[in-house]
Amino acid sequence: MTLRLELASPDRLALDQPLVAVARLRNDGPEPVLTSARLNLHEGDLLLSVTRPDGTTGQVVWAWPIDSALRRIELGPGAVLESGVLVHWAVGDLVMPIAGRYRLAASFTATPDVLVEAAPVDVLRTDATDEDGLAAQRLVAEPDVARSLAVAGPLGTAAQALGVLAGRGPPSTRLLATLALADADVTRAVTADLAAADGPVAPAAVATAVLPAGLYPGDERVTWVGEALPAGPEADAADVDRARSVLSGSPHPQR
Repeated sequence: MTLRLELASPDRLALDQPLVAVARLRNDGPEPVLTSARLNLHEGDLLLSVTRPDGTTGQVVWAWPIDSALRRIELGPGAVLESGVLVHWAVGDLVMPIAGRYRLAASFTATPDVLVEAAPVDVLRTDATDEDGLAAQRLVAEPDVARSLAVAGPLGTAAQALGVLAGRGPPSTRLLATLALADADVTRAVTADLAAADGPVAPAAVATAVLPAGLYPGDERVTWVGEALPAGPEADAADVDRARSVLSGSPHPQR
C-alpha cells in the first residue's frame, strides 16, 4: 500500500478560534489505489487522538457519529484527497478547553485491512489578547455554541451567540458561525475574507470540517462557499482548483 496520511494544523492558535486541521491522504505509488473516501470524523474511518497539556490522552469522538455506507474513491499516482477536520467539540466536552500545548495524532482506515497513520502534530493554544477576542473565546466555549458550530446548526440557546460570532472576530470563527446560521450573503462575504487572509483552501477546509463532502451532497452552504472563492487574474488558479476539489471531495494533483 502506497498511501500516506498527513495531518496539518497551525502551530499556534488563540482559543477564540475553534481549531480546523486538515487531513490529507496521498498516493505516493506508481499505481492507482482504491480507498475509503470518508476522510472525516463523522463517519468513523478517520480517528483522532489528543494529548493534553497535563499529559493525559484521549480519543476525539464525534458527538453525532453517522453510520453511513462505505464510499470509495480511486486515488491515482500522486493524487491527494483532502478535508477539513474540526477539533473543538467531542462527546461531552471541549477538546481543547484551556491554553497550553496539545498533540494530535490521526489514523485512517483506508480499506478494512489497511490502517494508515499520520505523524503527530503539536499546537499551542493561547488565550486571546484583547477584549473582543476574550469575549469570542468565552462564547465558543459555551456548550450550546460549541455543539452548534460542530453540527453546523443552532442548538439550544446558541442562536444569539452565533449571530455575534458571525459578525466579528477571526474569519474562520465567523465562517463556522454563519454556516450554522445558514446565511447565504454573510457566508459568501466571510468566505471571501478568509480566502483573502489565508488562501482559498482555508474556507474550503472550514466548510468540509462540519459539512464533509460526500456526506452532505448538494448542501447549499457548501455551494455558497464555492461561489465566493476568488476568481480572475489575481487568483492562484491551482489553489482555487484545490479548494474546489476539497469542497467536492475529489482528488487533486499533489503540489
